Amino acid sequence: MRYQIRCARDHDTICPREKEADAPGIRGIGEACAHRFVAEGGSVVIAELRETVGEQAAERINRQYGNRDGGMPSALFVRCDVAQEAEVIRLVQRTTQTFGRLAALPVGGA
Repeated sequence: MRYQIRCARDHDTICPREKEADAPGIRGIGEACAHRFVAEGGSVVIAELRETVGEQAAERINRQYGNRDGGMPSALFVRCDVAQEAEVIRLVQRTTQTFGRLAALPVGGA
């Protein structure tokens, strides 16, 4: 399943086509998109600089949706400063080690 994300002032639309995605900047629309990915059967990696924010978002998603087949979490938190190339490489490595691949990378922060 792949996801197409269209955002408007009054609503968000996510159409499933892929099953794994990273969700950087996990607040507001980022967290809403992560919830929707998981609700449609996907898994997300939350890439966030602020550990408490990222950990809490992953906990909320995992509490609501539980684990995937094989005991994989619905959401995984990875601390990442996207301005640092080495951290982004580590993020992608951790994503592929956990879920086998990276299918989408929505970017919400700068």
